[in-house]
Amino acid sequence: MLNRIASKEILLIAEDTIDCILYVRKKVLKVLSNTDDDNSKTAGLSKEIVIKIGAKVMIRRNIDATLGLGNGTIAKVISVVQDTCTDHVEKIKLLLPSGLEYLIERVSVKFEVVDRAFVSRKQFPLCLSYGITIHKSQGLSLQSAIMDIGNSIFNCGQVYFALSRVTSLRGYIHLAG
Repeated sequence: MLNRIASKEILLIAEDTIDCILYVRKKVLKVLSNTDDDNSKTAGLSKEIVIKIGAKVMIRRNIDATLGLGNGTIAKVISVVQDTCTDHVEKIKLLLPSGLEYLIERVSVKFEVVDRAFVSRKQFPLCLSYGITIHKSQGLSLQSAIMDIGNSIFNCGQVYFALSRVTSLRGYIHLAG
């Protein structure tokens, strides 16, 4: 879906700081390179995120519930704030479903990579969001949805749960599969 957006790609690279004994550092770097695709081992923050102006993204952290900025909130990227000298992205302006615009910043988390070797990662708590699982939709209210409820549903309750995410009968529910 990202390739259908005409704007240029923006690469967001995490800032990692390794805290360990010097001789363990090489092992930490190797483990980190093997976990690039598994956010569950990096406290939910990706090493690299590619976005574009106009892309749909999901917020991966609870930031401010009163503003509707919670884990699972889907928003649209409307601009980025970059350092004028380095082009380093400092903030991303998001358009929330409520119509509110919000400047999101990088968050910092610390996680253990190997025994007593820690990494502090600073990254935007975002991921592209053109599709989500039924489980991830828990707690969301959607205006419309396209659902593939083919052979992969293992429990009838999943279908009901997925359908109940749409907020009104006027919401568009498209069933595929």
